[in-house]
Amino acid sequence: MLEQSIPALMTLQGMRVKDFPEISKLSTPEKILLVEDLWDSTSSDESSAIVPESHKAALDERFERYRSAPGALLFLDDHREDRMDRMGSGLTY
Repeated sequence: MLEQSIPALMTLQGMRVKDFPEISKLSTPEKILLVEDLWDSTSSDESSAIVPESHKAALDERFERYRSAPGALLFLDDHREDRMDRMGSGLTY
């Protein structure tokens, strides 16, 4: 059933889960497999992905900042520790 539904799902645009009642009948593991199949089908054709110019500009700016001072960047754990120290809370992410 799952393999038969995937081609039908991939040919439609603007679809929602509620439009396919059979999806709600799937178990959680089956839904995860469906999502993985859908993801794999989209990630294999990167040339069709539309990247807004604003995203490209933001990436260019960030890369240029990195190139100008690569040692100024923080690792995520260091950033979290710094934020926690500043907040004085003990909250974790």
